[in-house]
Amino acid sequence: MQLKSLIVVVLTLGPHIGLAQPTARRVPELADDDCREAYVTPEPQGPVLHCTRKGWCDCFIRPTWLAAARLTENHDATLSEATAQINRILNSLTPPQGKKLCLYRSLYGPVLLWAKTGADLAEPTPRPARPSLAAGAARAGAASPRGGLSDVEKDPQSPRPTRDPQAIANLLGIQPSGRAAGATRLAEVFWPYPGGPEFWKCVRPGNDCEVSPRLNAAARTASHDERLAAATEEINRILEQAAQKSPGSDRSLCLLFTPDGPMLTWTFTTERPGRVVGPDDPSFRRVAREALGLAP
Repeated sequence: MQLKSLIVVVLTLGPHIGLAQPTARRVPELADDDCREAYVTPEPQGPVLHCTRKGWCDCFIRPTWLAAARLTENHDATLSEATAQINRILNSLTPPQGKKLCLYRSLYGPVLLWAKTGADLAEPTPRPARPSLAAGAARAGAASPRGGLSDVEKDPQSPRPTRDPQAIANLLGIQPSGRAAGATRLAEVFWPYPGGPEFWKCVRPGNDCEVSPRLNAAARTASHDERLAAATEEINRILEQAAQKSPGSDRSLCLLFTPDGPMLTWTFTTERPGRVVGPDDPSFRRVAREALGLAP
């Protein structure tokens, strides 16, 4: 796929639980079907998540997490095995008719949901033109270039569809996972010395890296049923066990949202010297794949 660059919004920490003020940066474009914009419709059988429109990167509809073709210090044997275990769980989940498994990036963190992915059934609100989706595109919670949401649409009791992050969390009963506010950060590749191996650091506020990741729970509905609740608990157990095997006290487990999809990696969470390549660099996707041990 030919990469393009575009302006998107990335989070900087706001005053409330990771709520954000937007700042612009340039990032590589994702494949069209990897990540989509989300909205929720209140329906008689319960709220329904729709991941149908190319735009803000709200929900990954890829059913599995990325696995490395070769082991590196960033994605080692521990994370390779954890990924395999998680993907076995995800692959065992058969979606209800007309839906797909989605990793939705909610206001409080990622959550597994059944989502509709066909043509739009409803238009939540008119919106201005904006760039297509990209890795690191503004997650739920960004101050609203999503545009023009009325008080009615933000009301979780409203019968109208909504893309407002807080209203979606209220409708789906998504609760904070207990992770620290600001755990979502900007992911960068760096080299401590010329010619040395690449490492990841997630230090500054951003949108690429869920530090010490846990999947969030949601209310039991058709969108998050008992199967997804059980899968969430099992995946969180795997993540907790993997996090205890960090290769160093200065490195943390991270769920990285790459241009190719979600992937586990070890990351530094304090500043480190060296050459840095971030998502605004044209070579970022290539460098990221190398650092993660993904196939060229």
